[in-house]
Amino acid sequence: MSVRHLMRTLGLALVAVLAMSAVSVASASAFNKVWETKSGGVFKPITGTFNVEGEGALQLSSGGITVECEGTTLGTVETAGKDKITNVENLAKTSTTIPCVTLAGTCETAEAKAVHLPWNTQLIEEGIELRDELKTSGAGNPGWAVTCHKTLLGTITETCTAAKGTTSIANLATEVEAKFDAKTEEASCTGGLSNKGTVRGPVFISAPGTEGLHAS
Repeated sequence: MSVRHLMRTLGLALVAVLAMSAVSVASASAFNKVWETKSGGVFKPITGTFNVEGEGALQLSSGGITVECEGTTLGTVETAGKDKITNVENLAKTSTTIPCVTLAGTCETAEAKAVHLPWNTQLIEEGIELRDELKTSGAGNPGWAVTCHKTLLGTITETCTAAKGTTSIANLATEVEAKFDAKTEEASCTGGLSNKGTVRGPVFISAPGTEGLHAS
């Protein structure tokens, strides 16, 4: 092989290596999603663990019944886009039982409780959209138990869970909106009138003690 041919071959090999490296870097950066807190007016990726809390009203539907339950969440955000929901309570933060308003169906009164806490969550990228994926921490799939009280039928409690439910993520001025939307995976339900259920609505998440919270 001539020196010229050898140099050309090595050059082509180097180009191939660089191209593969560029693809690997691009792929890694595309999924390197992080939580950020604001300090001195600038958002920077977190380097430890921060406590967060959320507040929102969620609509839980199954078997022709829809209830809206407003409460708070407590948890943490960590490095590498990881976060965790450790507790779900009523607005007064005095009970894990959350009173609900019936929007559809025949529940005279209703309440809900989160099941299988804590929930592990992870920032992910679906196409060009940033979402947060809820996963089990080992206790069972994340979900809700809704208790519906009816005069004629008595009390029915239906538990709905999903192995990998996701929420859309949107950055607001100083907080993050995590929204259960049409892309959120359908839940599997037991104990009620249907074996399928949905959850819809936003939760607004903040990091007390910081200037703001973002995801990117």
